[in-house]
Amino acid sequence: MTIGTLTVPVDLTDAMGVPRGREGQYIDAQLSQLAGKAVQVGEALIAQAFGGDPVAVAWFMSALCLLTGNQESIRRLHGLGPVVKRLRDFCVKADCRVAVADPRFPQQVVQVSGWLQAHVLSTIKTLQEEHVQQLDAIYNPGRSPAKGNKFTPPQIGPLKPDVLKAQLVKQLKAVVQSELSQWQTDTGTPAEARPLEDIRAVANYIQGWMRDRFPEFALASPDSRYHTGFVYGHMIESTLSKVAGHGGQLGWLRNRGDLVGWDDEWGAPYVAANYNPNREADTQLREKLLLEMMEDQEFVPDLIKVVRLTASHSPGKVTYIQPLFKIGVSKVDFIWDQIHTLIHEFMHFLTHQNFHDAAKTIGYRQVLDEGVTELIATVYFKLLVDHARTDDRVARALLGDRPFAEPPARLLSPGYGKAGKDAFTLAKITTLRNVQAAYFLGMMPAIGLK
Repeated sequence: MTIGTLTVPVDLTDAMGVPRGREGQYIDAQLSQLAGKAVQVGEALIAQAFGGDPVAVAWFMSALCLLTGNQESIRRLHGLGPVVKRLRDFCVKADCRVAVADPRFPQQVVQVSGWLQAHVLSTIKTLQEEHVQQLDAIYNPGRSPAKGNKFTPPQIGPLKPDVLKAQLVKQLKAVVQSELSQWQTDTGTPAEARPLEDIRAVANYIQGWMRDRFPEFALASPDSRYHTGFVYGHMIESTLSKVAGHGGQLGWLRNRGDLVGWDDEWGAPYVAANYNPNREADTQLREKLLLEMMEDQEFVPDLIKVVRLTASHSPGKVTYIQPLFKIGVSKVDFIWDQIHTLIHEFMHFLTHQNFHDAAKTIGYRQVLDEGVTELIATVYFKLLVDHARTDDRVARALLGDRPFAEPPARLLSPGYGKAGKDAFTLAKITTLRNVQAAYFLGMMPAIGLK
């Protein structure tokens, strides 16, 4: 079996041939071999940890058999204690584990044990100090460099409050009208809706496709949502079910404020106003401006409509997908757009907690929260398009029983304005493998963060 650069010999013959009643002795023998000393816990594990469940016992024995056949590799990469504990804890999850006879069994053992994660992390490039300094200039625009740094990032002058107020507010209102115009006619009639069940089916397809074809990073973490019985389609709800209250409105304005604030296509109000996200006074003024916008009674009704038409996620709980076909866009183009969104939101479900925590420590948080998410989503979107182009069954599963048609070209490059472009630069400095190691596995030094 091979996953990425990890090759694992698989021979489960010994475990499959254990006579009934000798399971405890077999477990003891395998654990003793792994530990290098006598271990006698087999009968206790069977009775207490596994509750006598013969399927769980068979799973655990076969997993141990795989370990003992590769114990030097595991010991070198990770240590045996944590590996055995993870397997013991996982094998009682009947709704998560695959059967021993399933071809995916060895892969699952390698993933949930931490074996694959340890191997992947051992292959990640170590960054040079110069690269770390370049990355810091992306993460913290305008921050003074540490003493001794060879790389000096561009500095940001004093904030221009009047410019920020005039331009940011103007552009945010323009964004609201631009987005609203995509979903309703001039008379206010909403566009045609796509059945939610069709969207959920595509979400499930994406989850299975990534599991089967690209397990190296997305499934390498023992804590990946893939190993919890999670079903993406069950997490999909319509954006029209959003409440769009105070928190939702403010969150939307913050997100879009950071998007247009740095983006040349929207006049880059942050740049024009010398906005520095590392200066507390600057961020306080921006927050004040957004709160004032939410008091504008003419503006708020349209803001609420747009919030309820914008895809988003509630961490670990639900993904809201906009179900209405865009006006003036072909249905196939819209479905491709929706597929890209589904992959982007799916990435949020798989993001390692270390990555979330690191994003809170930098000034330009959107480059991690959304830019890197968009970059990785686009990589997998392009791979999915390539697969659909060569396999009509894949194309029809994705496009609602329609034959393959090329997606809009803009979907083949990361979106999210400057955040997406900076994420691409980040990957050029560090490599895409480093970015994925940070995103999925929480190895933040791989992209120059702690």
